[in-house]
Amino acid sequence: MDNKSIINQLIKVGTDLDNLKTHISLLHMNGYGHINRINKNDWEKEVSGLSTQELVFLIKGLVFAEKELNWYGGSVAGSIWLFKILIDLNVSIQTLDQVSLWVIKNTRNPYNPFGTAIYGNAKNYSEYLLFSRERSIRIRESIENDKEFEKIAELQRDRRKLLRQRSHSLRKTSVRDELIEKL
Repeated sequence: MDNKSIINQLIKVGTDLDNLKTHISLLHMNGYGHINRINKNDWEKEVSGLSTQELVFLIKGLVFAEKELNWYGGSVAGSIWLFKILIDLNVSIQTLDQVSLWVIKNTRNPYNPFGTAIYGNAKNYSEYLLFSRERSIRIRESIENDKEFEKIAELQRDRRKLLRQRSHSLRKTSVRDELIEKL
């Protein structure tokens, strides 16, 4: 089966997830897990003619197949690339929230749908954006704090260096030389 046929089958699966026939037809796709590991550029080519609704059904079908057929995807799973394509299409935030909510509830892959396992237990795309912004701010603040600590540490190193130099210069006195000679 070629990629287009697999994609069409996954769209059908995503369209009717509650139907027993869908589950049975999914079993025939067990050997096509490679579709879940193609890259974003290939996905863009494969789905270029799809409507937004078909893309949503494809994401759902792919997530469902990944879970039910134990397809490997990890941080490069097809649904991640497809979700990014959905974002690039400038669909409404409500659509992105609904799709991401569904994916998060129905996946075993911790990277779905955002491509990162670090999404602060977000329930949808809006929360993910909020958590991402907050995390970026914390990281920036931490970097600034590290810079400040480094400035303080540099000053302390400079002071210790000056103290060592001064201590060394104080050792080279005539009084010290006389004491050493007497001993």
